[in-house]
Amino acid sequence: MVASLFTVCHHLGWIPEILLRLDHRQGVAEPFVLNDGRVADTLILAEDTVGKQTSFPSDLQWSVRKVVEFDILAAEVLRNLAAFQDDLLSGSPHVELSFTILVCEMFPICEERTSLAKWHLPSQKEGQHPMSTRDLILVTGTTGKIGSCIAEHLERLGGKVRLLARDPNKLSDFPAADKVKGDYGDVQSLDRAFTGVLSAFIVSGYAEPGKRAKLHRNAFVAAQRAGVGYLVYLSTLGASPDSRFPMSRDHFESEQFLKATGVPHSILQDSFYSELAVQMFNEEGVMKGPGGQGKVSWVGREEIAEAAAKLLAREEPLLGTFPMTGPSALSLSETAALVSSLKQRTLRYEDEPVGAAKEWRSKLGVPAWEVDTWVGSYEAIAAGEFETIDPALATILGRPASDLKTYLATRSNL
Repeated sequence: MVASLFTVCHHLGWIPEILLRLDHRQGVAEPFVLNDGRVADTLILAEDTVGKQTSFPSDLQWSVRKVVEFDILAAEVLRNLAAFQDDLLSGSPHVELSFTILVCEMFPICEERTSLAKWHLPSQKEGQHPMSTRDLILVTGTTGKIGSCIAEHLERLGGKVRLLARDPNKLSDFPAADKVKGDYGDVQSLDRAFTGVLSAFIVSGYAEPGKRAKLHRNAFVAAQRAGVGYLVYLSTLGASPDSRFPMSRDHFESEQFLKATGVPHSILQDSFYSELAVQMFNEEGVMKGPGGQGKVSWVGREEIAEAAAKLLAREEPLLGTFPMTGPSALSLSETAALVSSLKQRTLRYEDEPVGAAKEWRSKLGVPAWEVDTWVGSYEAIAAGEFETIDPALATILGRPASDLKTYLATRSNL
């Protein structure tokens, strides 16, 4: 068993650092930096209390780094250390996370986030991720449309589901589900949410491109720390550092963060949703943007949700990157004509220069990055970034994916 390491860091200026090492091969508590005798006494007592009552594996050691007020450390270390005897002796791969959460709860002054090294089991090769034997599935973004739809599918499939939301009170439609409060910007909340989870769906967050990718990274790394065995991440079609669509560039960065964790995963690269095709027209029935003659392989959001749920419920993960598209692609003019016939309303697409598109959108009172994202989506369409047609969705669903006409015709509420 390779030595486990976890680090809890905090800087309060006037409080001196303490680096404590409990090395059970030597049977001593060795302080690297120790500035208070009370701390030394407490740690040695903790070593005696736990170490003499149990027989630790000879090659087990852990290190704790914490900047704390001495009285907090002295009062809490001894009280909580013994709680982990069983996990330590059994070699549980989750003891680090449990102990980390405990330490964070012990020390509410901790503002920095916890950083864990991987726990290596004897059967685990370097770089591999331990597989879980649990059956709990975490779904993020469950007050949103796709997250809630995935949760509904998983419940119908009989899955054991945990739902993550900023406000769990909004999840009354899921009385049987485990509900947790969390946010991609709150790492401690993510650690709590991922505890005991087998697989998880990571929905795209809402933030400025670049900042959003870092929020996604928080979720990926939290899953890694918790030993999650499989992730499904919702990306976008043609995610690339060279995309004209800012969110595609952001998704590309997010995908790299996910791959760097080593957690087994599926990346679903969605085309634009069929639902959006109805919403892009203004009150006058006009869709305006610099989309040119570019085409979109419109895909149904509900079918994406169904596919994601099926992936999460599989006994063996289907790993890889999968373009999620409908079976055909339409230009924006063709889209307008099709929606017109379905809705019995006169609709049309009006192509416009990039400059004009940015000018009128900039007067809507939204942040500049939203204007760039809005206009960039049309530029990406014009460049052919959303015209790809791929059979992956149909393969996962086990039936043909719906084209735009079929999807909208069977959903009169759209």
